[in-house]
Amino acid sequence: MSTDEEPDVFDPETATLSETLAWNFFFWRRLVPRAQEILKRTVLLAAWTAANTAFHGWAEVEGAEGFGALGYAGVWSAGAALTGVVLGWVGGAFTF
Repeated sequence: MSTDEEPDVFDPETATLSETLAWNFFFWRRLVPRAQEILKRTVLLAAWTAANTAFHGWAEVEGAEGFGALGYAGVWSAGAALTGVVLGWVGGAFTF
């Protein structure tokens, strides 16, 4: 990163193949630090929500099956991920 609020600049004319692949597939470097932090927190929240909801749904709800608990957890995890994306968008960290 060149500064705290500007992502790296990519020059396709001088880039090597490995630099081009890294730029295209590893978008993390292109994000501003604020967006990186929001993304890290959102992934952590969604993963924890999915794991916690699936485990408790499967272990504590009588008659619940594993796939049903995972499906229910996926709904809550998707909601957490959507909340993080909207937070980044409203806060100006993500530009769509």
